Amino acid sequence: MQSNQPVWGFENIDAAREYFAKYLLNYIHIELESLPKEEWDKTLKTWAKMCMFAQSLAEKSDEERNKLYQKYNFDQVMIGVIEDLRHTIIGAKSLQIITPKDKAYKVIQKAIELVLEEEDILKSLQLKKEILEYILNFFKLNPKL
Repeated sequence: MQSNQPVWGFENIDAAREYFAKYLLNYIHIELESLPKEEWDKTLKTWAKMCMFAQSLAEKSDEERNKLYQKYNFDQVMIGVIEDLRHTIIGAKSLQIITPKDKAYKVIQKAIELVLEEEDILKSLQLKKEILEYILNFFKLNPKL
């Protein structure tokens, strides 16, 4: 992102906190809630890989990204999730929530840390603190993903 324009949803820390909660964390939360707990670690490893892939697309044009999506047979849902992850990573970097040197999944950790500061967001989106803390601990205990 060469522009000085703020990234939509990441105009400031409060906006970023809300974006993280409504999108990134809500997606992960919904997925984990629908799975047996013994599958959560495998799912979170997949999210880490998705973050890495999304980060690799950050500087690519729409055309380049679309070619990759076709190459890997992504469906519209998967494209939407990866595009949102890409946007989230770009936005988090624009506010220096994560740095270019951070592993891509660090965006999930930082998002949780910010969202846990605001009980109102947790309540309004029905995000369970226990699930967010599980995710946070998973990434802290697995730094080499």
